[in-house]
Amino acid sequence: MIARNISEGWTKNYVIENNGEYVAAASTVCENSFSAMISAVCTIESHKKKRYATKCLENLIHDLQTEGKTLCLFYDSEEAGRIYKRLGFKDIEKWNVSTL
Repeated sequence: MIARNISEGWTKNYVIENNGEYVAAASTVCENSFSAMISAVCTIESHKKKRYATKCLENLIHDLQTEGKTLCLFYDSEEAGRIYKRLGFKDIEKWNVSTL
């Protein structure tokens, strides 16, 4: 399913590998010809504070902007928010998830 979504242009996945292990990643979801939502930004605990997630994001953002796409993301982690803001994202609203 992941391979199909990549080949059909619905998603991109950028990873950093260390000794055969994926240690950080950043992906898109809901990608179309105009926009993309950044998601699944992560680093395994033993490799945090090495800028790996930031590097994945920098490359992902560069490629998406080169394609002329508008970017968006949702986050609830202060640590993630600091990374996103350093890369130029700005908060526009607070979002809540509710159940019915």
